[in-house]
Amino acid sequence: MPVYPRATALGASSANASIALYQTRDRFDDVYAWYEKELPAGTPRAYSAAKGQATFALFDANTQRTVHIAAQSSGTMIALTRLIQPQAKPRATGR
Repeated sequence: MPVYPRATALGASSANASIALYQTRDRFDDVYAWYEKELPAGTPRAYSAAKGQATFALFDANTQRTVHIAAQSSGTMIALTRLIQPQAKPRATGR
């Protein structure tokens, strides 16, 4: 997942599910426009100008990723999440 260039890492976790938190002093609209440009065309999203929040969702074969951005009084919070779904084990045929 692309990380907004002027964001500072606040924390992260990892395993089959991970989240990384970032903060920037840049305006919500600037961060939103940057992610619109950086993510693949047609990436599904939810956007609320009134709440100053947006979420982009990317779905691959076994991975779900999101970028959530939220306006704050001092800038913008960015949360990047990734969920890796375990692959299904082949079923025994009983032969």
